[in-house]
Amino acid sequence: MREISIAKVITAKRKEKGITQDKLAEYVGVSKASVSKWETAQSYPDITLLPQLATYFNISIDELIGYLPQMTKKDIKKTYQRLAEDFSNKPFDDVLDQCRAIIKKYFSCFPLLLQIAKLYVNHFVLATERGKQEELLQEAIDLCVRIKKESDDIWIAKQANSLEVLCHIILNQPLEVAALSSKFDNIYNLSDEEAKSTSVLGKYVRAYYLKEMGEHPSANYLKELNRPIFILQGEKDFHVSVEKDFNGYKRILGDRTNVTYKLYLNLNHAFMPFVYGEIRKAKKEYKVAQHVDQQVINDIADWIHSVSE
Repeated sequence: MREISIAKVITAKRKEKGITQDKLAEYVGVSKASVSKWETAQSYPDITLLPQLATYFNISIDELIGYLPQMTKKDIKKTYQRLAEDFSNKPFDDVLDQCRAIIKKYFSCFPLLLQIAKLYVNHFVLATERGKQEELLQEAIDLCVRIKKESDDIWIAKQANSLEVLCHIILNQPLEVAALSSKFDNIYNLSDEEAKSTSVLGKYVRAYYLKEMGEHPSANYLKELNRPIFILQGEKDFHVSVEKDFNGYKRILGDRTNVTYKLYLNLNHAFMPFVYGEIRKAKKEYKVAQHVDQQVINDIADWIHSVSE
C-alpha cells in the first residue's frame, strides 16, 4: 500500500484530460486556489467531493487517492526476506515493531499476513524471555484466526489453520490442537442443514462443501464409471491445480479408452481468458465481462456427438 498520493493523481489526470485548474475548479464547484492546493499537497479535497472527482476522471476512489491495500507476491517475498534478515542482525523489538507497522498498513492483505505469521513462528526463539516468545506465538495465532475468518482464499485459509495448529503444539496446548483437528473430523456428524450454516475455512467455505467431497470422493466414483468421460480444465485455473487435479485424474484413470482429456492454455476456472491469474483477485477477474472460449464449446459439442454415435 502506498501513502495517499491524491495530489499527484489529480495533477496527472487533469493533464491527461487537457484541462486547466480553472476548468476543474468550475466543474467541482470550488476555487482555482483550492485545486492548486490539492495538486501541491497543501490540502486535500473534502471527502464529499471524492466521488465527483473520481467520476470525472473515470477512475475509482481508491485509484484517485492512490490507495493500494494489497502487496504483490514479489513484494511479499522481499518483505519476508528483509524482515528475516533483520531478525538475525537487528534488535528483536525493533524488528517486531516493523512487523506490527506492516500488519497495520496491510491489514487486509491476507497472503502477507500469512507470511508474517510464518515469520513469527520461525523467529520467536530469538526473543530473550519466554513471555515474549509466547506473546509472539499468540500474535501468530491471532493472525491465522483472522485469515481463516475473513479471507476468501481457501488455500491460504488451510495454511493458516495448519500454522495455528503448529503454534498451539509449540505452546503445549493440546486441547486447542484437538479442537482445531476435531473441527474437521466432526463435519461428517453434522446434518446437511447444520453443515450448510457452519463456516470452516475463509468467509465462504461451509462445512457442507467439505462434507460432500469427503462422502463422495470423485476418484472412487470415476473408477467405477464405465460411461464416456470428458475431463477438461483451464491451464490458468487458480482454484485447482494442473498437476494435482488434471494430471491426478490421468493417474487415477490411466489410459482408459472411455476417457478424453483436454487442457486449455490461458483459460481460467470459468473457461474464459485469464485476466489476473491470482486467487486473491478472483472477484475482480470474474467481474470482467467475457464469454466461454468458443473452442471449449466446440470441443464439448464434438465430444457429445462422438459418444452419441
